[in-house]
Amino acid sequence: ATASPSDVAPKRRTLLPAQLGAGGLGNEPALDAGVPQRIARRQTTTLRMSPSRFASRSEGGQPTPPGRKRNPAPAFAARADRTDSSPITSPFEPSPKTEAAIELGLEFLAKLQQEDGRWALGEFNNLPIRDDELPTMQADGAASGMALLAFLGGGYDHYDDKYQAVVQRGLGYLIAQQSEEGDIFPEREVSSSKLRFYSHGIAALALCEAFGMTGDPELREPAQRALDYIMRNQHPQLHAWRYLPGQDADLSVAGWQMMALRSGQLAGLRVDEQTYRRMEKFLEQCRIDQGGRTTYCYNPYRVDVARYQRPSTVMTAVGVLMELYLGENRDSKRVQQGAAHLAENLPMYPDGYTWAPIGTNNNPQRDTYYWYYATQVMFHMGGDHWQQWHDHLYPLLIEHQTQEGQLAGSWNPRLPAPDRHGPPGGRIYVTCLNLLSLEVSYRHLPLYEMTGK
Repeated sequence: ATASPSDVAPKRRTLLPAQLGAGGLGNEPALDAGVPQRIARRQTTTLRMSPSRFASRSEGGQPTPPGRKRNPAPAFAARADRTDSSPITSPFEPSPKTEAAIELGLEFLAKLQQEDGRWALGEFNNLPIRDDELPTMQADGAASGMALLAFLGGGYDHYDDKYQAVVQRGLGYLIAQQSEEGDIFPEREVSSSKLRFYSHGIAALALCEAFGMTGDPELREPAQRALDYIMRNQHPQLHAWRYLPGQDADLSVAGWQMMALRSGQLAGLRVDEQTYRRMEKFLEQCRIDQGGRTTYCYNPYRVDVARYQRPSTVMTAVGVLMELYLGENRDSKRVQQGAAHLAENLPMYPDGYTWAPIGTNNNPQRDTYYWYYATQVMFHMGGDHWQQWHDHLYPLLIEHQTQEGQLAGSWNPRLPAPDRHGPPGGRIYVTCLNLLSLEVSYRHLPLYEMTGK
């Protein structure tokens, strides 16, 4: 295939300073981030799942009945606007180039869905993936949830349109993996479970968004059970979550649970307000004011690991978004100061990249996880915050998306600079998060306003 801009070296760019910190689908940027630690394969034999409670075309189930009407919650009604052909009239609306990048990315993801409805970070259906791109992380629940969020964020659900069957199979897979307790974590048999709450939070968010977009009564019960599992397992003293129920608390894991809970509440599901009040207490412990900036740390309780208690640019993006979802006004001092810190650490690809802890002067971070959270924050902030962030991130994403060949629509996790989470997550991971950043206009335009009410 012809090389695309994503497979060539970058031009020299000015580096910006940031701060050390953890983030992503684990507490470490390399092999320790996954469950279990293994090298993925290009292709594995897909398994036939038992019949799902959510009918799937691929399993012989019935498609959505003809004429069935959506009943979206108000916060999700704008998702369908993406298919509207009316001209762009607002600076918040995606450009034609952004739209084209989204469509190309979704085509790539659709090709990688497995027969049972899942996505797997290391399974590429014989596409030409280099060995040094294969991820070390096995997380089918998280991968499937992220891929579904990309389709839902693009305005596609399981009621109709060209990705109806793709979304329906994916939702069916997640529901088939849900345990009696309500959690969604396909890799239950492994001894190491560092991704249990990551996987569950991402999958729960996908179920809630699909329910919010359609009002499908068949999704209400599994989505509610997924939220109940989150609320029931909030740490009683530390007020958040980490990898396993009752095991410590960290801001990275808490961010996904926060998004699932708020999304579910806006979709019309039950959420105990006390869960939010306890989360406020945890966020207060993570908050660090210094030098006129509000920043956040990863885990304020781990005194034995000093770096967990230091503020980080990545965790500041998560913390500020949680503040907004917990009702903090975008004009408040702490939100403004947090957003100002993010504006000092704009997206860019470095030249002459060398491995270094994330956020140092020598590594201004190609980090799709950071970009995903900060994009939501800056979009909520609007004005100059959003314009500046958009003008740095979107050209990078569009310019470096693979345009030709069998990998068209994806992003290379190693070029033009290695992504921090490329080794554990690989091409599917960075592609999903980049698509969610490009889709922010549709995914989050109503959510902050609705939360504020």
